[in-house]
Amino acid sequence: MTDQEIETVFGLKMKMSIANFHLFDEKGKIQKYKCVDEILKKFFKLRLECYQKRKDYMMDQLNKDWKKLQNKVRFVTEVVAEQLVVRNRKKKDLTAELLKKGYDRFPPDVKKTKKGKKNDQDDEEDEQAEESQTTDKKASSKPSKEKNYDG
Repeated sequence: MTDQEIETVFGLKMKMSIANFHLFDEKGKIQKYKCVDEILKKFFKLRLECYQKRKDYMMDQLNKDWKKLQNKVRFVTEVVAEQLVVRNRKKKDLTAELLKKGYDRFPPDVKKTKKGKKNDQDDEEDEQAEESQTTDKKASSKPSKEKNYDG
């Protein structure tokens, strides 16, 4: 089979009338275009703007990720070198020290906060609940020295 036969068998090639070009423009309104070149020029300008917006967004995301990774490396290095003590500290105190040392603050993603609906008050309540649970477990695991006598 030749290329022309394949195109006709699979319907890859068809004739179109180019006299009637009515398309939506960038504002969402129907506009009549005279030729294909006019459509391409309009489309090119619009796509170029969209590509630039996308590129700017991606660069912002990469910069945020780079900053976050840079802070993580610095954090791990300080913890390993024992310049920063993490154990047995409240989250609030540790956060304050990190900010004092010049770490960047990264707010949680909007999507995550909407799903979890957590805030600082919830974190403090969780910490208090965890502390009370651990003290309850410690108390229940120790044998009691008191003897209970009935009667």
